[in-house]
Amino acid sequence: MKCKIGDIVEVSWVDAQGLINSERDRAKICKVKNIGRLIEDSDEQIVLMSGDYSDNTGDYTAIPKGWQESMRLVEKSK
Repeated sequence: MKCKIGDIVEVSWVDAQGLINSERDRAKICKVKNIGRLIEDSDEQIVLMSGDYSDNTGDYTAIPKGWQESMRLVEKSK
């Protein structure tokens, strides 16, 4: 099922990892899952909102589209 703006989704993606003064074999990408309200789904990025505050601010995660592995619908927007 296609996810639409406003839906609650789970996005699986890979993230970069930076290490300083570490062994080479510890440098690996990280598997990540985020759940939130889908705010943007463009060719460039996916933006999820995980917190919405009364002062018109919020908590957001921007995921580069090329880093996305999957997106799953959790709850349709009303």
